[in-house]
Amino acid sequence: MGMSPDIRGSLTSSVLDVPWWALSFLRAHLAVIAALAGVPAVERVAGVVWPERPGPVAVTLDLVTLALRLVLLVVVARLAAREEPYLLEGGAGAAAHRLLRGAVRHWPALLVQLALFTVCFLLLNLLLDAVARLAGGAVAAGFDVAAVTTFAIRNTVFIPFAVVWLFGMARHLILLGR
Repeated sequence: MGMSPDIRGSLTSSVLDVPWWALSFLRAHLAVIAALAGVPAVERVAGVVWPERPGPVAVTLDLVTLALRLVLLVVVARLAAREEPYLLEGGAGAAAHRLLRGAVRHWPALLVQLALFTVCFLLLNLLLDAVARLAGGAVAAGFDVAAVTTFAIRNTVFIPFAVVWLFGMARHLILLGR
């Protein structure tokens, strides 16, 4: 098994490790993550462009989106475990135990991480909404171009990055729970 990183630094440095790890992981696996984010993004944009789509079509596409979001989570976990096998040392049950132990022992760091995550994505969404408003709600082919662009960016960038970041929090807790 590989050597696990020592992440027992200050609260601030430990918390900042998570988003940096997430960015690094996303960059290293961009093609796979983008491929898994592409179909849900198209489905969400289709919902804006074609709001009157038949119920069974809408439900089917929503289920495909849900399935691909779950696949994204599994793929992120598998890629991380392949790169850092010590995360699953002793099996999934042992990893879950370390995750819970890390959350109990280091709950202030977890709260700071959750706050940082929330503020970051709130600001990104506010920024994206402001840019969309500045675009002036241009209408092309009967739909709001800014709304379509906003949906596309949220689904191809924000949601995959959020999944990776949240997994990074779990990874961090597993390492702290050793």
